Amino acid sequence: MKYQWEYEDGTRARAITPADDAKPYKPTAAKLFGGWSNTFNYKGVDLTVLLTYQLGGYMMNGNRGTMRDLRFWNNSVDLMRRWQNPGDQTDIPRVVNNDNVSNGNTLPLTHNISSTDYLRLKNVMLSYTLPSTVVSKMKLSNIRVYVSGQNLALWTKYTGYDPDVTTNGNNAIRQGVDKNQAPNARTFTFGLNVGF
Repeated sequence: MKYQWEYEDGTRARAITPADDAKPYKPTAAKLFGGWSNTFNYKGVDLTVLLTYQLGGYMMNGNRGTMRDLRFWNNSVDLMRRWQNPGDQTDIPRVVNNDNVSNGNTLPLTHNISSTDYLRLKNVMLSYTLPSTVVSKMKLSNIRVYVSGQNLALWTKYTGYDPDVTTNGNNAIRQGVDKNQAPNARTFTFGLNVGF
């Protein structure tokens, strides 16, 4: 290979630049988002459930671009199916040392864009309030024990970790990029409320 970028016939190919090659592709802001919440009560037991959803947005999975960026560091096993010989049919380009453009690390590529539609089991809380007849004998007004969980389940076709987390936060100008960002944590809380 004589040039950093070249065509199959060996002639030089021009460099890919944002000014010449970048085009608007998909909307990053969701068109519809919201949630459903409900509380069920039965004999001192309360169950509260919150589901959240988002529809109509897209995000660049920069994690995929980073793992395929051909700089020989913690690369994805996808590189095992890279282009190697004339006639190879693959979506992974030839390995070129220090090339962080071909797989979408520095410039977003369409194969790294995916829908951020999701349905999430955001919060579940189960609690039990002891009967007032029991609590009054202890000279208390109420006792309630509870357990809750956040981010318990996520249903999505997003190819990254979490379609609800972006690298640039909610910045309206630079949203829609997920690059090495930790997903929402799954947490559990146990508690006791005592009223005097």
